[in-house]
Amino acid sequence: MTLAQIWLIALIVKLALSAWLPMSADEAYYWVWSHNPQWNYYDHPAGVSWLFWLGRHVLGDMASTSRWPAVILAHVSLWIWVDLLKPYFDSSKLRWFLVLACLSPIVGPGSLIVTPDLPMIFFWTLGIWVVHRYLTTEKPVLLVLLGLVLGFGFIGKYVTAIFLPIGLLALAFHRKLTLKSLPWILLGFVGFLVGSFPVWLWNLQNDWASFRFQLDHGLGEPTYEVSWTVEYLLGQAAIAFPTVLFAAWMSIKRKAPAWLIIFSLGPIVFFFLTSFKGNTEANWPVTAHLPLLVLALWGSTKYRWAKASAVIWGLALILVLAEVQFRFLPDPKSKLKTAEFHKYDQILENWPQQGPVFARTYQMASKLSFERRHLVYKLRGMNRHDEYDRMDGSMPKTNTFVLIRKTYEAYPKWMQERGFDVLERQELDRRFEFAKVQLR
Repeated sequence: MTLAQIWLIALIVKLALSAWLPMSADEAYYWVWSHNPQWNYYDHPAGVSWLFWLGRHVLGDMASTSRWPAVILAHVSLWIWVDLLKPYFDSSKLRWFLVLACLSPIVGPGSLIVTPDLPMIFFWTLGIWVVHRYLTTEKPVLLVLLGLVLGFGFIGKYVTAIFLPIGLLALAFHRKLTLKSLPWILLGFVGFLVGSFPVWLWNLQNDWASFRFQLDHGLGEPTYEVSWTVEYLLGQAAIAFPTVLFAAWMSIKRKAPAWLIIFSLGPIVFFFLTSFKGNTEANWPVTAHLPLLVLALWGSTKYRWAKASAVIWGLALILVLAEVQFRFLPDPKSKLKTAEFHKYDQILENWPQQGPVFARTYQMASKLSFERRHLVYKLRGMNRHDEYDRMDGSMPKTNTFVLIRKTYEAYPKWMQERGFDVLERQELDRRFEFAKVQLR
């Protein structure tokens, strides 16, 4: 089977699975954004919502096919790597790269779930391709192209910005960072600003709200907790997998190229450092994991570790898909993310006959919106500030409304200030209740 056939079959399988999988709450949030296209949003840049918008308008909302543009974009990243690696890898090693990349949890099955990571992975990979071309050809115009590519990636996710220090480090190690290249690097920075113009325009018009939120989200904790760093390191070891890490270490000892080592370890090291300033989520260094697979394969002549990894990842994927279909783990005990797919089923089954109905969180509001194909707003002031708090629809326009809340949860202060009282409460399942609210 040729490389192109493997890549295409993997894409078809991904498209089928992504259309079948239920929509997660975070995905549904970006899906809601696509109904109100903007240059940027409070929580994240707009790239993921634009991809959902494209999917909805080309494919509709049948099943979850609105995921497809993002899934395809992320899958193209694998072929960019294949093109880059052809001078270095034989066909057997390239096949192993495709197999591992399709099964590795965060860049394989994880690419079926549409988040801002997917457009970022594509443009980050394209950026590595451009850097590699510059290292081999030294055409300075490639540095301008790199800036433009990273600007587009910045519209996917702000984390793309850390490519700059990582990329400059790679150029320095290969002695390509010279005074002669400096004007072109500055032009590349201009290209970055041009490519990411929508992000800067929106933030300029909105008091830099999105940038401030992301900085507080990742680096805003006043005190340090050791558990942040420990959990981050354990999470990366589990996601990358011990066999892959061992093979990558052996490749480093066998003098793999500096650019590959830097792009493999750079994001992981960066977020290791940020774990001393805040809780760092496991998926944040996602851009490291495709280069890490390449690094693991670089010095390998035998593939026992790759076979073991593929078998374990494949079995884990089958178990997860079986849980999605048959739900053999009791929801209260299940810690899998798949439990979130059905978290609000009882709410949907007991939907109030009279409304309007408001949700308690952006996740709940978005998931309910997707399942009902009708926009359900989060009530303004409930839980953390998010994009819903910026929507007019988050404030009731009627004297009576229904709020879905946790039984112990406080109400927004503005309800009491405006004279709203809770008339009756209907408990659902020890977690949620319908609270009927009316103006005095």
